[in-house]
Amino acid sequence: MPVSGTQVTTGVLAYHSKKKELRWYDNINSVSWDADGDPVGNATFKFEHLENFVIQYQSMYRLTLVAGYTYRGFARILENPGNPQFGQFITDVIAKNHFPDKGDMNYANDITTSGPATL
Repeated sequence: MPVSGTQVTTGVLAYHSKKKELRWYDNINSVSWDADGDPVGNATFKFEHLENFVIQYQSMYRLTLVAGYTYRGFARILENPGNPQFGQFITDVIAKNHFPDKGDMNYANDITTSGPATL
């Protein structure tokens, strides 16, 4: 995240396995790690009740994020709260101006247009 024209701040996305939380820290200096590898610090944002979180490295321009969660809403509707439903959220994160089907080196320096988006 650019702070100024010459300074850059690195943010941290970390999963706390004991508390089942995905945490976002605006600054890498705001977080440290305990003996179990869980993040310690005041997170900017917390996303709770995640069963797991995985970052899969696809290429230098693409990551896949997978978050597993428990949903008890259906179990309550079916009057069986001891039977929660499980789900996954999967998404790809692709670097700006990169075309994933064209290989690692085929990307545009700038795809900004003055009119409606064409891509």
